[in-house]
Amino acid sequence: MTLKLEPFDDVLPDSTVWIDYLNERVTSPEKDFLMKLVLGGYDIWVCPPVFQEVLQGARSKKELTIACRAFRKCFRGRMGIYKVAEYGAEIYRTLRTQGITIRKPNDCLIAAYCILNGLALLHHDHDFDQIEQHFPLVVVR
Repeated sequence: MTLKLEPFDDVLPDSTVWIDYLNERVTSPEKDFLMKLVLGGYDIWVCPPVFQEVLQGARSKKELTIACRAFRKCFRGRMGIYKVAEYGAEIYRTLRTQGITIRKPNDCLIAAYCILNGLALLHHDHDFDQIEQHFPLVVVR
């Protein structure tokens, strides 16, 4: 499977993709896509939950250094954290009333951040597939 760089101007990779990026042994279409973004000088975004998840999951000083370098080049929105949290909670509650439980509530925050900032999400996480079916989340395919 090949993911297309166009028509996405601004992409936010989820922590699932960054973790693959840091692990030299893992291969995936999402990791390859992120590598193209990094090497091609595309606009890559990061939000606080992804930033935290990747840094806390770094398994070595080398991975932590690579992640910190990569994140320094990423764009960070100026969106108020409470506005994002409120929309993330709305996503979670709405899906729950429809019988859908998002396993990681941080995924609702990440989705809210993308929707509110007009960003495409690069991921390989089932929770986002659920969110995409009910909210205007743009996903890299």
